[in-house]
Amino acid sequence: MKTILNLVDDGQLWQFHGGIYPPSRKERTKDQPISLLPVPQQLFIPLSQHSGAAAVVCVAVGDNVTKGQVLAKADGFISANVLAPSDGTITAICQHPACHPSGLTTETITLTVNDTDEQAHPVFAPLSTQATPAEILERVKASGITGLGGASFPTSVKLSTKRPIDYLILNGVECEPYITADDSLMRDRANDIVQGILTLKQLISPKRVIIAIEDNKPEAIKAMEKALSVANVDSHILVRPIPTVYPAGGEKQLIEVLTSKQIPKGKLPADIGVVVQNVATAYAVNQAVTHGQPLLERIVTVSGDLVSRPGNYQVPLGTSIETLLMQCGFKPASKQKIIVGGPMMGFALHDISAPVVKATNCIIAASINELPDAPSEQNCIRCGDCEQVCPAELLPQQLQWFAKDKDHDKLIEHDLFDCIECGACAYVCPSAIPLVQYYRVAKAEIRTAEQEKLQAARAKERYELRQARLERDKQEREERSRLAAEKRKAAMAGNKDQDAIAAALARVKAKKAGQSVEEPTKEQPNDRVAAAIARAKAKKAQANSSTTEADSTSQNEQQSRVAAAIARAKAKKSQAKPSHNDEQVSKTVTEVSVENTSDDKKARIAAAVAKAKAKTQAKKAQPDESPEALEEAEPSVNSAADDKKARIAAAVAKAKAKAQAKKAQPDESPEALEEAEPSVNSAADDKKARIAAAVAKAKAKAQAKKAQPDEPPEAFEEAEPSVDSAADDKKARIAAAVAKAKAKAQAKKAQPDESPEALEEAEPSVNSAADDKKARIAAAVAKAKAKAQAKKVKTDDYSPKATPSEDMVEPTENSGIVPTKELSNEGISPEDAKKARVAAAVAKAKAKALARKQGRHSNDDNQNS
Repeated sequence: MKTILNLVDDGQLWQFHGGIYPPSRKERTKDQPISLLPVPQQLFIPLSQHSGAAAVVCVAVGDNVTKGQVLAKADGFISANVLAPSDGTITAICQHPACHPSGLTTETITLTVNDTDEQAHPVFAPLSTQATPAEILERVKASGITGLGGASFPTSVKLSTKRPIDYLILNGVECEPYITADDSLMRDRANDIVQGILTLKQLISPKRVIIAIEDNKPEAIKAMEKALSVANVDSHILVRPIPTVYPAGGEKQLIEVLTSKQIPKGKLPADIGVVVQNVATAYAVNQAVTHGQPLLERIVTVSGDLVSRPGNYQVPLGTSIETLLMQCGFKPASKQKIIVGGPMMGFALHDISAPVVKATNCIIAASINELPDAPSEQNCIRCGDCEQVCPAELLPQQLQWFAKDKDHDKLIEHDLFDCIECGACAYVCPSAIPLVQYYRVAKAEIRTAEQEKLQAARAKERYELRQARLERDKQEREERSRLAAEKRKAAMAGNKDQDAIAAALARVKAKKAGQSVEEPTKEQPNDRVAAAIARAKAKKAQANSSTTEADSTSQNEQQSRVAAAIARAKAKKSQAKPSHNDEQVSKTVTEVSVENTSDDKKARIAAAVAKAKAKTQAKKAQPDESPEALEEAEPSVNSAADDKKARIAAAVAKAKAKAQAKKAQPDESPEALEEAEPSVNSAADDKKARIAAAVAKAKAKAQAKKAQPDEPPEAFEEAEPSVDSAADDKKARIAAAVAKAKAKAQAKKAQPDESPEALEEAEPSVNSAADDKKARIAAAVAKAKAKAQAKKVKTDDYSPKATPSEDMVEPTENSGIVPTKELSNEGISPEDAKKARVAAAVAKAKAKALARKQGRHSNDDNQNS
């Protein structure tokens, strides 16, 4: 039984499914030899002229380049170099219309050609016949050679296969209408093609080499056979004419026709031991290896009824299609069609300034009459003609429906990517449906979606790798921390100061948490300090509370103090002819001080009461007392730390002033207001004040004994106000009321003719600045003065029955007046205080009645005498 190789050697051919027989229209150019065109002034060289990644530019604007110099290097495995087709200068690197059905622009290098005669000189040194496959492959790659049949796949990639190759097929079929580039090349340069085939055979070592040519090209067939015989090659290189049917030149279809093999889905020809190269590619390989010329130009068929000189031209890559057409006698017309490639698989060009690239094998300039527009698309009638002619054995009508619905899954399921876009289905469709356009758009959409999925998958993979890396780093950190902690514990286990270190760490943690950590040995001293601070704060708060209460009524009391000062000045003015003895007494009394006073508040209240009494007694007993003595005896009360006491003193002074005003002389001069104003001097030294007060007290007692020798010493104590203890404002007010009643009685008895102006003179002066030391000195002065006056009053008018002063100084239980000493020693509740005030008012009324009665008795005695 014969093998496939035997059948191939015998000339056995097979047939693919479908196929059509369009008119060839090759008559205009098939007999035309290859013509050379001059290099234009400008060349436009795109960076992407091949399948795969675009090349990376390696020149700059303004650079001078030579023919064959690399302008852009291949970027990756599936890519190709781009070289300069001529000497010149780089004038631009920018976007330029691409030779592509999309009509988009692409990055392009603009080369301005030098005005010099070019000489044919090799770019590379030719390789010897003993060159290794690696050297040959490198030369092919450096020359930028790609497939020149239409796909423009990098040739070096195809020749780099490591699989065993059974068949190397040279495609010279050229089944597309109008195209005769390969036909003319085989007829004119068959020997170079054969040499290129031998080079390819050296690279991949196939078992058979088959040169496939359509049977409608007999001149090309003869030329190739002759070249093979001249080259004296072995019998393994075969020339096989094949039937003329479209698309027999397709890679898959040609393999099936020659070897009966079909390429599985998703596989490459090399996977089944076949490599297919175009005859023009073999010619380019020979030029690069044998002559050292890279791929700088190619054969292009120019045809159509709009050009006057159709033919096959050798055109430098980068020549604009417009320039090429003009050199071929192009005559523009309305509704013209410029098609790149054949009429079946080519595309209409939107901008004829696009350049010739490596894949450009034909340019058709046809009028509307030669290639009329397709009729309007109609609905599919399900005739099935498209399926009958499809060389890939697909279902074109189903694919078209899925493409319109954008059902990508169904398109893939129905093998859309097996379509070679030959256009046979659209050629036979009676409804004029542009099926190939539907398939191209669907393929582009699926590729875009797949690319997005691939990018998403890569991003997900990168994310997962990153998360795994972060987790790994975290675990490593935790492991390092664990090991470090174990080392610390081991080190602490052998350390004698372990407890101290642990305690220090605990304190640091507690401080960070906002807690207060104390040393155990310092706990008791800290407690004592805290207790002392608390006590000090309590005392300070108690003092502040009393001061705050006193300040609340300071404004109202200021008016009372002013009125008291006015009354005091008038009282001083009303005094006439003071006695020498009283002057000495008053001077001495001003220095008297009260020692060991337990409560300042009560002392100041008692001082105000005693001062009022003293003034009243002085006016009654010694009307001739000098005003200087009054000024010296006047206590200086500069500070009023307690507003309540000031109000009480003001009330007492007002009461006395009213009593004296009733009996005062009407001729009192108002000028006494200014003379009686007390001098307010500061006494900052407490010790000196107390010493001076003691001296004054002793002198006062001596003066009192001299003035009243018969008076028992106990009288000094009877007039002294009681200042023992218990700071209670309510008790102070009750004592003030008692003193007020006594003062009124004494005033009525002593001086019935007192002028009303004296009311204001008795007002105590309270000028400024709370000074407790001055207040205590004033209190001592007032008490001494009161004692002296009381003794003199008792000496002059002593009567057990009719002396109101005795009743007031020593009130009895029947009088309803509570003694001052008794009040000050008792703790009185608010209700008891209220009752005491009522009793004081009753006593006050009784004292007034008694004073009137005493006045009448005095008048009667005077008349009788």
